[in-house]
Amino acid sequence: LEHCLDELKTLATAATPQSIKAEPSHNRGDYDEVKASMEKELALAEQSGGYAGAKDIARDMARLIHRYYNTVSKEAASYYNIMIELESRAPSSKNAQLQDLQEASRSNLECGNIKEGEEYLAKIQILKKSLLGEHYSGQARDLNDLALAYLKTENPAAARPLYEQALKLDSESIGVENKAIAIYLNNLGQISEQLKDFSQAEKYYQLALRI
Repeated sequence: LEHCLDELKTLATAATPQSIKAEPSHNRGDYDEVKASMEKELALAEQSGGYAGAKDIARDMARLIHRYYNTVSKEAASYYNIMIELESRAPSSKNAQLQDLQEASRSNLECGNIKEGEEYLAKIQILKKSLLGEHYSGQARDLNDLALAYLKTENPAAARPLYEQALKLDSESIGVENKAIAIYLNNLGQISEQLKDFSQAEKYYQLALRI
């Protein structure tokens, strides 16, 4: 439930950006005109050193594309990536950085840019720890998301310790006999198999079966 509320809050914020000058319509010509105008504004802002403004325009363009197509889009993800790149030239508050990274990671992961999504998820964890404390609420979910990204890039060795951390956190919060814990254990069993750590895989599967 907490995860769903977080997602709804992010979507609600993304759906109504304040700085977009015109809303996209279903008319392709109108959309192209608005997009072309924003591309010019982005180029001018970068050339003039107005990096904060350029960052906002890049974000708005990504949202514009997502709204027009109502689907995943590598083009939208590319503008989110521009926005993140500009952060080093125009740093914003940690809360603003967090929201930008969450949008950028979601867009990249959805369209298959796993490496970028993975990088942003790692930064999200660092920011959340800084803002909310070392063991913030929802950390297990974030660890899961990052572990899944590592698995998609065929890096089970990096994924396993993240799943193990998430298992520890959720075991403490929801109890070791919860069915959700069995899912963790099964995933860890599969990862251990991939790593050819068969004795550890067997232990995880046995624990999952017991639950």
